Amino acid sequence: MVLGEQEQQILDLIYGLVYPQGTWPTYRTVDLHMDKRLGIGDTQAALLSVSEELLRRPWQVGFYDNDEVRLTLRGVNACQGGRDDLDALASFLGWVCSREAQTPVDPPDFMVTSREYAEALGLDLGPVPDAQPPQPTPPGQQSVSPEAARTRETMIHLRVLGMLVPSFWQSAGHSQEGPWDWTFVIDRRRLRRYREVRGGADLLRIEEELQQSAPLAVAPALQPETDTPDEQTILAGDVITTAEDARVVVPSPRPGYETMLSVLREDVAALCTAAVSQERYDDAIFDAFRHVEAEVQRRTGLHDVIGSRLLQHAFMEEGPRQIKVTHRQGDQQRLYEMFGAAIGLHRGDRAHKDKPALTCRTLQECVRLLAHACVLLDLLDRDMAVTPTILGYAQRDDDTLTLRVERATPTTRVLIDERPCPVLRHGLGTITVSTVGIPTDEHDVVLIDGSLQSPSTPIWLVRAAGLGNWYRVEEVNIPLYTNQDCIEPLDVTGIRLVIREAGVEGQRIVATERSYVPGDYVTWGWDTTRTLSRAWARGRSNEPPFVVFDASTLFDGDPTAAAHPARTMRISLEPPLIKARVKEFHPLRALAWKTDGTAAWTEPIDNPKISSDNSSSVSVERQKGMRVNAPGHCTLRLEHEGQYAEAVVEAGAHPRGTVTDWVTALPPVSDIVWTEKTGLLIATREPTIWQIDPSTRKLQPAAGVVPKPPFYGGVETLARAGNGDLAIHLFGEPDLLVLTTNSDLSASYTVSKPEPESSIFAFAWQGTDLIIAMHTQTLWRYTPDGQYALLGRTPHLIKRLAPDPDTGKLLGITVETKRQQICRIDPDQPDVMEELLADPLQTNTLAALAPARSGEIYVTDFHGGRLLCVDPDGSLTTMVAGLKNPNAVGVDSDGTVYVADFADQAVIRRVMP
Repeated sequence: MVLGEQEQQILDLIYGLVYPQGTWPTYRTVDLHMDKRLGIGDTQAALLSVSEELLRRPWQVGFYDNDEVRLTLRGVNACQGGRDDLDALASFLGWVCSREAQTPVDPPDFMVTSREYAEALGLDLGPVPDAQPPQPTPPGQQSVSPEAARTRETMIHLRVLGMLVPSFWQSAGHSQEGPWDWTFVIDRRRLRRYREVRGGADLLRIEEELQQSAPLAVAPALQPETDTPDEQTILAGDVITTAEDARVVVPSPRPGYETMLSVLREDVAALCTAAVSQERYDDAIFDAFRHVEAEVQRRTGLHDVIGSRLLQHAFMEEGPRQIKVTHRQGDQQRLYEMFGAAIGLHRGDRAHKDKPALTCRTLQECVRLLAHACVLLDLLDRDMAVTPTILGYAQRDDDTLTLRVERATPTTRVLIDERPCPVLRHGLGTITVSTVGIPTDEHDVVLIDGSLQSPSTPIWLVRAAGLGNWYRVEEVNIPLYTNQDCIEPLDVTGIRLVIREAGVEGQRIVATERSYVPGDYVTWGWDTTRTLSRAWARGRSNEPPFVVFDASTLFDGDPTAAAHPARTMRISLEPPLIKARVKEFHPLRALAWKTDGTAAWTEPIDNPKISSDNSSSVSVERQKGMRVNAPGHCTLRLEHEGQYAEAVVEAGAHPRGTVTDWVTALPPVSDIVWTEKTGLLIATREPTIWQIDPSTRKLQPAAGVVPKPPFYGGVETLARAGNGDLAIHLFGEPDLLVLTTNSDLSASYTVSKPEPESSIFAFAWQGTDLIIAMHTQTLWRYTPDGQYALLGRTPHLIKRLAPDPDTGKLLGITVETKRQQICRIDPDQPDVMEELLADPLQTNTLAALAPARSGEIYVTDFHGGRLLCVDPDGSLTTMVAGLKNPNAVGVDSDGTVYVADFADQAVIRRVMP
């Protein structure tokens, strides 16, 4: 076919717009490009002037703006570079046919992907697309290698052209972020005609043959004088026309029985084709419904039982023989009635009589009844005892979903809301799929393997499952006053907010003129046009009045309600990777990550169901936690509310100095201490002090402090005495709190700061006395009888204190201007400090210290993210790097070092001795 210049330009323009978007352009896009690039003003007329052999027509007259403008294969062949693309497409079809020949007959269709084909060609397709959809960029600006960019362009063209190939694919999909990442689900029977394709010319021949064999309806020849039929109306093919109507009618013949039987299941079609071809319709129907009954017998194992008795066992009696397709109990009765009526009417009616009462006389009626038998067989293929089943799911990130499955095969497909979902990998008992482009919401997931289809499983997909800041209104209309007597009220009221900021949950009271509803969330906004001075509020119950703020502007955040009731986003086992030695116990926590669509938080799971796939190596006991019994590799699995989570345990002889996560997903850890009696005590910016039991290593609450309003700031520092008493400095509070060991840390007394106008900077126990370092560089001793003694002034400000087990003195981190030093301090001579670092640090980054019995001192580099060791000779070495703001360090009696983060989702790490 000889093309005109304009026609050639139009074809080249349309085909050139396919890349890089990876789709045919819309009419609106083509219209704009034809006007700007070709100077064609009437795009509609220009497109309709192109031959139908080259350009596909829309179903209506003319193109609409959102209609895709597609070429035929012959139109592609006429474009620049199009023949090469058709040859490449033919090679791809040859590869698909080769794959099909090597694949077992069952299932009837199979999938091919662009990455599989690229691997077969030895080409690089580049990495999987990012989670956030990027803006399309021209090939020359791709952030991948030139080879990968060329491969991606090839794969885009293959997908676009493959969609044009007649009767080749059953379904297809591609990644929204990467149109080169695609999947074709192939109908194996339709693939047969492409086995002999050797090049683009063969594809053009097949397209032409299919076009010529397609039935034509009406070809207008002359305009009829009237559109009203009269009594001479006749039936010609599929078109009703009049004898006087001057139109050419091309009859479209009725489809033969082979075509009609093609809609049936393969097993039914193979069983009934011979009888249908001989017009023995009743025999075909009997064979089909006897096949249904035989399949019920096979599924139940009751080969000698027929009729109602068989169906009673199959659908109505509980037990291993029962066939269930849903979890709804009422559906069992419906299945019993459906199968009973069909088998009784269609199989029984023809089994016991010379001539059935319900005879079948036409091919159409026969095929409809055979299709009903296929429906019943499809229902049997949904029997939950034989179909692939979803046991649980886990969403480890925003773009993938891992399903824990049973009876799945490498050919099992996943449908989310009835749409095929790209399968990324098949694992042992798992299928991981891509959820890119699927919105946050509840979705129905179905597994399909050949004719088998699982029940629909509801799941919740979430995005940004981390824990950000949020503010929820807890109480409104709190009276605020101008003085401590709470007599003169302010003209504004207060609201109490439950907040989560930087990983810390707490409360705060703010003043506002706006009205809020308890339970609403609010944004963090302020009206700075008015400033209030100090305000007071009455405490709850018998609490004394307290200062709400010294000065403040008005809170002006916008309210918003929760998007939905609280639900579990995901569950987790913490830590997800455990390195332990034989005969050790290890902390293990089960968390549910909750959200109501606005806020997110974590909750511990009560009585978690945790199993081990190698109990001889690692066992989990409800009372004692996780224990390593023998060397090995083990996976722990947690199941909760239809979801699952896993943790991997590596049990073996780990070398000294191995760093492993000990406790994870904590609020910011402010301090940790170790004692023989209580094990590791963990303080966070929340009221609960946690304990890791020294014998079982279970994480459990050790004590709870009473936070004082209005900030509820949790613990900032703690120190353990030799007799077990625990001294605590609460965040934002001026005094110390001492929890007594004889009350199991459930009772306390207050140690007021010795200088009312100064602040406590550091403290430590020396025997039963409490040594307190003030901001004024004074050092005080507090004795059990409640007396203070001024010990003197220190040359430098003391930031942290800890007892020195070797000398009975104290160790401290001292601060000068841009200079830090580790010192040994004698409380009786505080003006003399023994400097331990050979080279003082010219920074202010040391945050905590802990001495070891071997003479080393461990300190944390807060800003540098390091755990450092001070050797007896004063040298400083790095033990661990890459930490996230390490703020606390402790050493147990075995020499194990623990270091903790001060960050959201904090981690306590263990350095094995």
